[in-house]
Amino acid sequence: MALDSTHTVSDVDTHKDKERREQGEEPRDKDASWGVKGTETRLTPDGNKVETVKYFHGYKAHLLAETENGLITKMKTTPGNTADVDAGEDILINKLSNEDRKQIDAVTADKAYGDGVLIGILERDYGLFTALGLNGQFFEGKYKKHWEAYRDDPKRTEAKKKRFVIERVNADLKNNHGLKRARYLGLLKYHFKATMASLAHDLKIIVRELTGARLSPA
Repeated sequence: MALDSTHTVSDVDTHKDKERREQGEEPRDKDASWGVKGTETRLTPDGNKVETVKYFHGYKAHLLAETENGLITKMKTTPGNTADVDAGEDILINKLSNEDRKQIDAVTADKAYGDGVLIGILERDYGLFTALGLNGQFFEGKYKKHWEAYRDDPKRTEAKKKRFVIERVNADLKNNHGLKRARYLGLLKYHFKATMASLAHDLKIIVRELTGARLSPA
């Protein structure tokens, strides 16, 4: 299984929204919030390359998908400022049943989910084998060798190779099923949109597996 989030930009002109709030009015979308989605390289006026944080205003859909065909099995929608690791913890601990966990060989995700405490809980208390990305801080201090062994474990290395599947799922939802930008206001309506997009994505895969036919977006 692979875990990741995809962000959706709100249906809000943030400049006008700022003016509206400065005048004491309610924001256009009270549920949407500012979030961070990675970094990007930009050129400074003097031609130097710098890494800058990418911000967005909107929501996130946090997804768990199986890595054989890319079927979405669990989803959680949140405002954009929700940390990926917090939503991932909720999916893996609260949304999965014990029977679900028994069917999972490994869970892989990027560095946004690499939390030492969470890894320990998932493996010790819930029996989930994890292959999560780790940032550089894990390889400093007295636990360095432990985390190096975790990172270099052959089974975990093999599981990480399947993480591209969830990235492909995210791209399909955004490019073919409308999750680049929200059409409606509010988390409830965003959840409905993300659910319908996920169902459409899964139905395409099921039809392909049953019939061999590939459905193209309208």
